[in-house]
Amino acid sequence: MADLGFSLSVDDVIETPDFEPMPEGDYELQIVEADVRANSKGTGSLLEYKAEVVSGEFEGKSIFERINIRHENATAQAIGQKALQDLIKAAGVRGVSDTDELLYKPFFARVAIEAYKSRNGEDRTRNVVKGYLYEGAPTPPESKPAATPAATPRSAPTRPAANSASGGSKLPWKKPS
Repeated sequence: MADLGFSLSVDDVIETPDFEPMPEGDYELQIVEADVRANSKGTGSLLEYKAEVVSGEFEGKSIFERINIRHENATAQAIGQKALQDLIKAAGVRGVSDTDELLYKPFFARVAIEAYKSRNGEDRTRNVVKGYLYEGAPTPPESKPAATPAATPRSAPTRPAANSASGGSKLPWKKPS
């Protein structure tokens, strides 16, 4: 017999984390954990990171992302290294050689909702980064709505706000004209 170190009753209320995805939009994030791992097929390496929303209604909410940084397929590697380059531009970093250099550097990213099958075959949704936002960045494509919304949409801080007059996004570092 072993002591649990606490007492638990069926009547106790236990708060569980909210795994519902945030509404699609532009969010200020920062990476709080990062590591490099081999991909599942052993054909390259991935930068895997956990980012958290820095401010607004969803402050503290996590997004998990992977970027191909080395791959036997030159095109896959080039796409991944471009994504890493966009991430470091958005974070205001001039260059990186270690994952620790990415930690706690706020950046803006376009976040979308992606449908996927869980390991047990259930249909689920999650947030994914569709692009990193920085001055001079190409505008990431607008996200498509999720096939089946997981929850009633809540209003989210959309940074930068859409500017319909110019057809693009109003970037937070741009001064109003």
